[in-house]
Amino acid sequence: MILVNLYNQKGAGPLNISSNLLKQIEAHADSRDEFLLLLPDIKAYEQFVDSRCNIIRLPCYKTIAAKIVFRIYLELIVLPKLIRRHRIDAILAFGNFLLTPSRIRKVVLLHHPYLVDDALLKKLPIFARAAEYCKRMAFFLTVRNVDVMAVQSDYMKEQFSSKYPKSSHAAQVIPNPVSDAISKVCSDLSYADLITERLATMKSQLRLIYVSRFYPHKNHRFLIALSERLNQRNIKHEIFVTVDPILKGAGDFLDSISSKSVSISNIGEQSQELLSEFYESSHAMIFPSSAETFGNPLIEALGFGLPVIAPKLDYAVSVLNDAGIYYAEDDVEDCVDQISTLFKDHEFYQQASSIALHQFQRYPNVSDWFAMYRGVIEAQPGQRNAN
Repeated sequence: MILVNLYNQKGAGPLNISSNLLKQIEAHADSRDEFLLLLPDIKAYEQFVDSRCNIIRLPCYKTIAAKIVFRIYLELIVLPKLIRRHRIDAILAFGNFLLTPSRIRKVVLLHHPYLVDDALLKKLPIFARAAEYCKRMAFFLTVRNVDVMAVQSDYMKEQFSSKYPKSSHAAQVIPNPVSDAISKVCSDLSYADLITERLATMKSQLRLIYVSRFYPHKNHRFLIALSERLNQRNIKHEIFVTVDPILKGAGDFLDSISSKSVSISNIGEQSQELLSEFYESSHAMIFPSSAETFGNPLIEALGFGLPVIAPKLDYAVSVLNDAGIYYAEDDVEDCVDQISTLFKDHEFYQQASSIALHQFQRYPNVSDWFAMYRGVIEAQPGQRNAN
């Protein structure tokens, strides 16, 4: 039996990936008894029914002290008991950390860039940086404890290998999948008609979209300066963002976009079905994030034939390759120039859309992605999977 620990997967991105895994386990009747699932007892996971899978729901705590104490208790007391009781053969942990002492096979997904990106860490305020250093201590112990460190892109593999050269052999790239909801919509699209419609509507107003939760490294504030400059150049536009107002710092950002001469609209966090409608009606994705371990919205945008305008950073180039429209990081003028060129030259726009669709085909569907993880989990000691 394989123990899957999803306890700390509560943010939008991690929740999306975890949901993909859980749906695959539910869909494969022959796999349901092979997995023991640890889930946080929150509403987002209520859709997964205990009768269809072996699920243990764990309580969530609000204070930092309680969270730390429970996490240590879970890793060092609860998990070893479960391993013995259920005769667990391997552990898969989606969430950067695994301190459980055991000789069984252990696979961890790394999806927190601050753990391996020193340049990004230095940009944080001092107290946030101190918290990240504590996480790095736990991650250091994790690296020494696991057999495979799954990463989502070549960029993250390079970051991990640079930080932990003696453990570089443990890193294996498993790209994030395109969700079934997005894949279904994309498979039904008539791209020729969609591009024609976009070429017609962009003449009156450009519609850009930035799909991302609000965190410091997501760099939402760049959009304020960008929108102001676009307005100064008389380029009519609207930028859609998906910000949850309850997140730390989000309220200040939302106040800023309502009080300045900007054209930014917040549509809030949306289901992938509703989000698909915004992808279809947009002309391009703007993605100013300073760092990503992958960036699922990047490939979702590619699936809708949307050109992606992003800073020329390693994470973006790793995921987008030739499909990116790149500007110098935090350079508003360069970004505006790239946007202007993209939308003034219709032939270039059509070519960019075609390249986006081609790049989209490189990424696995959920079923293939699930098979990749099974292959890594079930590999024999010393066996390596091809990346």
